Amino acid sequence: NPPCTIERAAAGACHPGVLARYINHEIMAQCLLVGMAAATLKGGYDQIMLNRERKRADEAEERLKLERRRNEEERKRNDERIEALYAELREERQQSQAELREERRQRQAELQEERQQRQAMLDTITQLLSERHNGNTPPEAN
Repeated sequence: NPPCTIERAAAGACHPGVLARYINHEIMAQCLLVGMAAATLKGGYDQIMLNRERKRADEAEERLKLERRRNEEERKRNDERIEALYAELREERQQSQAELREERRQRQAELQEERQQRQAMLDTITQLLSERHNGNTPPEAN
């Protein structure tokens, strides 16, 4: 068996009994104490860092919620504005259509009146021509 050196001990090539000769109980207790202290510090540090990360994540989530809420409110306001504009456009269109209908009705009435006047003139002309053709002359013609 080759001698137990630090390199061979680190590689696990030494017999445990040989290694045990070099370990003192007091040193072992101090090593365990230092190891536990280091583990406690590391665990505490990890917990602190984890809490910080959780806090950052919670803050980021709150900011996102607030931003979503603002976006939703803005969307609602925009929807209301759009709906108001649509209502205004509908009203203007209805008013415009009503005005056009009224103009058409007035124009139709004017055309009807003109037709009636023309028809009356044609009737008068026809009557006069008929009387003249039949030999009856109106008293104004003499």
